[in-house]
Amino acid sequence: MSPLTHRIYIGKAKDGVATSKQDVTAQCINGAVAHLIAIGDTEIIVNLDEGRYRVKITPEAA
Repeated sequence: MSPLTHRIYIGKAKDGVATSKQDVTAQCINGAVAHLIAIGDTEIIVNLDEGRYRVKITPEAA
């Protein structure tokens, strides 16, 4: 995870420096949300450095 942008990347690095990278933030978030919905857990608490937040996943209105 980039400490500057808070984006999630995968790729290769040499001596701590990225030589290739791909932003997978959207896939990670979508996968996490899909998992929570699948297990019926649609309200979670997220702990960040700035504090605690309650996140509620709701279906989009048509």
